[in-house]
Amino acid sequence: MPQQRHLEQLAWPQVQELAAQPGSTVVWPWGAVEQHGPQLPLGTDGLFAERVLDAVLAALEPSLPILRLPLQSIGFSPEHRGFSGTISLPPQVLIEQLVAVGHELAGTGFQRLVLFNGHGGQISLLQTAARQLRAERPALAVLPCFLWSGPEGIAELIPEPERSDGLHAGLAETSL
Repeated sequence: MPQQRHLEQLAWPQVQELAAQPGSTVVWPWGAVEQHGPQLPLGTDGLFAERVLDAVLAALEPSLPILRLPLQSIGFSPEHRGFSGTISLPPQVLIEQLVAVGHELAGTGFQRLVLFNGHGGQISLLQTAARQLRAERPALAVLPCFLWSGPEGIAELIPEPERSDGLHAGLAETSL
């Protein structure tokens, strides 16, 4: 991953210059710390989000004003609290955090924020936060994306009943 794509590794004048360019975009990967069966690490969702995002960013034209934020590794996973190691934040905390970060990015001049989510349990939460942020900062386009619903043709690669019953800790996640 080229260092120049990580917002936190740039100096503020570089960020200011990139934010002022047409189409300036920040991608924020989201994951969770929760059980993924006995065979996978707690950070599986974030691992997928970061790996896919870094591969996409590495393939982009270097001059594009597209940066990424560090992974938001702790998410909303209350349904997994019975498993050791699961850490779940309350929904209002995550919404407030997302809106606050969005305000900062908009204030810097960024035009777009993509929420690149690897955890299915917080899809609606990120959609809600995105709507709130757009209402407060209409100049900032906010797009929540879910890793497993984006790529065309991915559904055909996942066998039934996993496709209809859910991906969590199944064959697809385990094989990846």
